Amino acid sequence: MNRNWRDLLPLDDSQLLKLCKMSTLRRPGPGGQKKNVTDSAVRLRLTGENIEATAGESRSQHTNRANALNRMRLEIALRLRATIEDDFISNLESLDYMTSNAKNKDYPEIIALIFDYLAENNWDPRLLGKEMNIGQKAVLKIIEKDRRAIRALTEAKQTSSLRHSRK
Repeated sequence: MNRNWRDLLPLDDSQLLKLCKMSTLRRPGPGGQKKNVTDSAVRLRLTGENIEATAGESRSQHTNRANALNRMRLEIALRLRATIEDDFISNLESLDYMTSNAKNKDYPEIIALIFDYLAENNWDPRLLGKEMNIGQKAVLKIIEKDRRAIRALTEAKQTSSLRHSRK
């Protein structure tokens, strides 16, 4: 399938869940137990894409499903690209990108916009910093709010055979 993040991130949780194959699994969990007695951990796989997210930190399958959906949104933002629109900077500013954190519901969209720009510009955060009138370090601080995002940036730069920028 040829989807991009703009097709998927605006969906509400129930719509996104319909596009995923959900499976439950047993995992060691909280509460001092060696193993959860029930299958409370949740794995979601986005159909048509090689994207998955897992959550198992709670004893509640409902909570784990919600956590897995949030992780799925970030994985979509990190792995599916879209073309940069003309109002790219105003879109970022409307999402309040500087003060947002990884738990903010807009964070996956912020990361998706940033990664779209970086993907089209050889994964160079300096160019994005110039475009946004902020420094390279400020761009990296936005990405570093979630360790999966900085890991994805590092992998993308290695794939494109560029070294990771220094702070």
